[in-house]
Amino acid sequence: MTIDWNHFTPWASLAGGILLGLIEAIGSGYIGYLTGGVLGSHYTDIFAFIVLIIVLTLRPSGLLGERVADRA
Repeated sequence: MTIDWNHFTPWASLAGGILLGLIEAIGSGYIGYLTGGVLGSHYTDIFAFIVLIIVLTLRPSGLLGERVADRA
């Protein structure tokens, strides 16, 4: 597997990191409220894994990625 540097954008990586950080920060503030006090704020990694699974399921090429046609 090689990286195609023509389609690599550091801005997409930056946007993804900021978005993931915001989701973790906001989620850790509300996780106690959402679970009725069962889980504490130290379970912030749950949100990172949920976002990772959702993004890889819905957009495997990335949030800002392009669709590339398969060649035979």
